[in-house]
Amino acid sequence: MMSGESPRPQMSRRALGGMCALVAIAVTWWCLSYTNTRSLIEDARKCRADNPRQAERLLRRALDQEPSVNLEAQAVLASVLLQQSDWDAAADLINDKLLNNAPTDALVELAAQANKVHRRQLAHRVLTAVSQRPGPQQRTALLQLIGSGEPGRTTYEMAPAALALAKLEPENPRWWWLSVEAVSAGGDPSELIDVLHTAIQQKLPPRDTTEFRHRLVDQTILLGDAEAARAAMSALESQRQVSPARLHIHRARLLRLEGHSRQALQELNRGLARFPNVPAKALRLRGIMQMDIGNLDSAVVDLKRAAQSLKNDTILHYKLAECYRRLGKPQLAAQHRRRFQELKKQSAPDRNGTAPPPGDKVRHGQ
Repeated sequence: MMSGESPRPQMSRRALGGMCALVAIAVTWWCLSYTNTRSLIEDARKCRADNPRQAERLLRRALDQEPSVNLEAQAVLASVLLQQSDWDAAADLINDKLLNNAPTDALVELAAQANKVHRRQLAHRVLTAVSQRPGPQQRTALLQLIGSGEPGRTTYEMAPAALALAKLEPENPRWWWLSVEAVSAGGDPSELIDVLHTAIQQKLPPRDTTEFRHRLVDQTILLGDAEAARAAMSALESQRQVSPARLHIHRARLLRLEGHSRQALQELNRGLARFPNVPAKALRLRGIMQMDIGNLDSAVVDLKRAAQSLKNDTILHYKLAECYRRLGKPQLAAQHRRRFQELKKQSAPDRNGTAPPPGDKVRHGQ
């Protein structure tokens, strides 16, 4: 060694060997601990059907070994507690950390148990977390969220899952139709318009795209946006095999929106002449347009014909009550006013089922 140089510290072979031994012990301990925890979870799964108490004990042992990181054991334990009807204890375990980080299979197992014991809100919360994870379980979770509602009834609560499925499978018209119907069940017109615009941009069968364009015209008129309605009409007219009768009805509603009541009625009649059997909603619309220009007797005829098929239509009874009031027939007006109020109460939970405001000056598209 040259003078002035500092001697380099050297690790003795014995010290180096000691460090390697400590590392080996730590790795071995971790492997044994992990294996033991894994075994406890699997043993708990095996015995939970016949002996949920034993499964609970095994899972708590697994959590004692790794309390801060073993989210799989925590999820399975929550499922076992639900199995034993220990709702509060299970709820204490189900937090955002668990839902964001626990293994997907464990969360699916937890959601299934929650559904089995009729804890629908909890199952919905867990499935929502699973549905936000890309992977093979995402689609299944979204389908379960949609299926968790009332049988045979599309609700607004289905909209997020339906839209997520539509994004997963953008060329499948089924999910776009479900999205449109779900948003229609409770969303506002502007929200539905956004969904329709997105659906139209997809590579869907022509008949589906055309029908979505019809819906877009309807909704822009309902929203009172004449400029957007005319743009939607122009795009619709460029499509092939568009129903001329429906185009007449769209134009009539748009003319009414713009304040051209007599022209609107004339255009509507051109459309209705193309129908072998005039739809009840079209009769209702003509009755309302007859009211616009003061033809009250003709309005009553159309509205009463429509009422034969639309017995529970709030708008129809509201308009009949107004018609009879203006004709000086208070008893008939009161009869339809009562029916209107009954139907209004029944439809109150659904945002799209509420009655029109007095005068019907906002919802021109009805």
